[in-house]
Amino acid sequence: MAIEFGPPAGAIGRRLWDTVERRQPGLFSQLITVPLFHEHRILCQVAGHRMNVIKALPALTISEQEIRRFAGALRETIAAAERYPAALARFGLRTGLRAGRVAR
Repeated sequence: MAIEFGPPAGAIGRRLWDTVERRQPGLFSQLITVPLFHEHRILCQVAGHRMNVIKALPALTISEQEIRRFAGALRETIAAAERYPAALARFGLRTGLRAGRVAR
């Protein structure tokens, strides 16, 4: 299962999207996968380098309840990521703090 993300419809959001994508293509997909894992304990991956596509590989015997849990977590995470500047700041801060701990 894969989900491809594209730029937002609004002019301000699109300008921000374009700016970030020029600097680091595929960053938006990281704004989805990282919180899905850290906040919801759902493991998914970016489908490839410089891509805004995430892939989820559920078990062959997934239940309806697990599908609904994934959909709810995905909906919540996308809503948070749509507030792009704040989501980007949270992601950068979280990543920077972890890098600082590893460097010690």
